[in-house]
Amino acid sequence: MDTFKNALPPEGGAKPAQNTRKTYEITCRDRLLLVGTLGWCLLAVDTVLWSWPHGMGLALAVSGWVLLLTAALGRRLFEARESRVLLVALLLLAVSFALTSSVYFRFWNFLALLALAPIHACGLSKEARRPWWDLSMVPERLLLLLRGLFGRLGATPAALSPTAENRNARRVLPAVLGGAAALALLGLLVPILSSADALFAAATAGLRTFIAEHLTESLQKLVAALALAPFLFGLLYRLRRPAAVQVREKAPAAADSLPFLMVLAALDILYLLFLAVQSAGLFGGADYLAARGISYAEWARSGFFQMVGVTMVNLTVLLVSLSAARREGRLWTTLRLLAALLVAESLVLLGSAAWRMTLYVSAYGLSFKRCMTYWGMVMMALFLLAASWKIWKPETRSLRIAAPLALAGWLIINCIPVDYLVAKNQVDRYLSGESTTIDAEYLLYDLSYDTVSQLERLDGSLICHDWRSGGQRRLSALIADRRAEAASDCADWRSWSLSACLAAGQSENVSPELAKISHNLSIDTSSASVSSSYDTHGGFHGDGAACIILRFPDSALSKTLSHSLLWHSLPLNQSLTAFAYGFSSETFSAGPYLTDESGAPLLPQIKNGYYYFEDRHADSTDPRSTAALLSRASINATLAVYDADTCTLYYCELDT
Repeated sequence: MDTFKNALPPEGGAKPAQNTRKTYEITCRDRLLLVGTLGWCLLAVDTVLWSWPHGMGLALAVSGWVLLLTAALGRRLFEARESRVLLVALLLLAVSFALTSSVYFRFWNFLALLALAPIHACGLSKEARRPWWDLSMVPERLLLLLRGLFGRLGATPAALSPTAENRNARRVLPAVLGGAAALALLGLLVPILSSADALFAAATAGLRTFIAEHLTESLQKLVAALALAPFLFGLLYRLRRPAAVQVREKAPAAADSLPFLMVLAALDILYLLFLAVQSAGLFGGADYLAARGISYAEWARSGFFQMVGVTMVNLTVLLVSLSAARREGRLWTTLRLLAALLVAESLVLLGSAAWRMTLYVSAYGLSFKRCMTYWGMVMMALFLLAASWKIWKPETRSLRIAAPLALAGWLIINCIPVDYLVAKNQVDRYLSGESTTIDAEYLLYDLSYDTVSQLERLDGSLICHDWRSGGQRRLSALIADRRAEAASDCADWRSWSLSACLAAGQSENVSPELAKISHNLSIDTSSASVSSSYDTHGGFHGDGAACIILRFPDSALSKTLSHSLLWHSLPLNQSLTAFAYGFSSETFSAGPYLTDESGAPLLPQIKNGYYYFEDRHADSTDPRSTAALLSRASINATLAVYDADTCTLYYCELDT
């Protein structure tokens, strides 16, 4: 007996193995939240990854995210002031996508959303200890985001697992996984078997074409949403059930004031000398500058960007000095005086930069960059005033004032139609004779649709460079192209914006047919009239045939088409002849395909003129080639023929 007793380890018998597997508390609300998460992921994938430009779709995606947070957290979403402020900022940024068509603002607002949404969401967790305006919150909330996305991946399988009360649903998850695996294998093996056997390929050709044209993209979106949903649901699960954390607050370390005092003194002396030299040039006038070989115009209209940059350096030095220096003794008092002097000098530098910018604008007009520079100057002045308040009240957290100011300033500039103001200023200067030239290409292509209404005030016969084709075209044709692009954006709810909607509907004299043809063929249709329009497109897949006939008042278009690389002289080649009229010989017979409902060709016989062709099929590798036009199971093509004898354009589309 003692032998067996001595054989046991000193700590006694072996203990049962501990279960280290995480357990998840799943409720009915969590399961509904998982369904909502998957739905939002589908919306986000469709509007963010499968849509450009971002418009109304992204605004709806952000609104859906707010609803998802509301479903997950309830009233907790609105309890804290920080959450309410950031929530309003998120929604206003989202609304901007439905209002503006500016590429610059859309890009910057998208980056702002990517940063602000995680900051706001992670701030809702009880684990967050730092306020959103404190720079030290960045690593804290980044860690919370990573923990939420990757630390609760098991919450999704737990939500899909059946409960003890519902054993009948125990096969739901295996059935879903099995079905997904079966579909994946079928998608892999069917193309392989089709390439291995011609008979099987012929038997499944229709099915494969249907899947390729109508289901492939949907399946890709679904796969992307399914891949994203577990991470997002894990984040929401952690926000609903935050882990307890202990935070050790560290007292901020203070450094000797002498190094900061020396830096501020050096900057103050430098800027006093700089401002004294500037004053000599300002009050001495053109003669004083000419004696030193400097043009007054050159001196006055340069240096504003450098001064704005210098002011940013000054602001950084100020905030670091006031935050890090030891606040005691005469050195601290002297440092505050030097800091106040630096603020005053920086404001004078900003005023000088604004004055120089105004002189530059009076000579060359507004541009997007110059407008944003004005905005930057205003924001820098506000930041300097916030720094002066910190000088007066050293215990004030400067970022607590500066961060809301920056956010509010950015939201305000989003409400200002910058592109419209730039275009109006440039067109006014040109029409009044104040400027002899106008950069119409910059207003057309670099800025948003807001410029179209102002460009219409110019002479439509003005010759401009077409950045897309590389040639020279009339301004009226380029404006028609921009209208057609705006109409194309408005046709998809995901890219819709108020700016594009207004641009698309600005001219009542331009019919949708003219705008569409001008955009698709890159020709000027402003002088044409619609003679007839036939269109059978409709149904679930949008199949059908269309033919629009335009009458032109003269033969000016004929000369344009003769020099275009996209248009070719008649007659049509064999494939296009079969496509439009039908072709029959001893070895080949096909068509016609481009017919009305009675089977009659939509195109009349035309002997003298030009034609344009585009193969729009998804499998097309060369849209200008007709080699594979009639060999596929479906046709998606555009054929336009210009009759030079009657100045008539026939624009036809076929989709099967």
